Amino acid sequence: MNHHIEVVNSNIKYPIIFYNHFFNQNRPVTSHFHKDVEVVYIVSGKLEAYIDGKNEIFHQGEMFIVNSHVIHQFIFLEETHIYTYLLSIDVFNEFNIKYNTFKLRTPLDVEWMKPWLEMKNCQELASLDKHILMYQLYQKIIQDCLIEIKKETKLNDISFILDEIEKK
Repeated sequence: MNHHIEVVNSNIKYPIIFYNHFFNQNRPVTSHFHKDVEVVYIVSGKLEAYIDGKNEIFHQGEMFIVNSHVIHQFIFLEETHIYTYLLSIDVFNEFNIKYNTFKLRTPLDVEWMKPWLEMKNCQELASLDKHILMYQLYQKIIQDCLIEIKKETKLNDISFILDEIEKK
């Protein structure tokens, strides 16, 4: 199976990129991976997500997390509206977590998502407020979702190769 690399240009000033997407059965998200962590919230509709070789169906009001460098694709089973948040992994370094050493899990509590939903109005916030909200979301995801920190061993070689591929 062919996968494409998705290169997303984010920066430390605004380290979360927010997308408000509408999809249907004729418009899947093809198999790809990227450096950023992806948080997806289903506003309405239903999708089937293939993430790291496993598939699961998500419905309105549910969310999930795709970790850095994980192959994933989405098939929309009906008209579907989603919010997608791409989190720059560079910010995790500021919390002393290297991107190639951690894994995040999706929280089960729907209330957990409320601050994320406020991001859709982020354009209306002043620059400093926007910056504070983004860093609070990073802190929240690290506190509530961090499940694994691997030791840096052979991961450095793999990370170097992936970084070089993404530069091209």
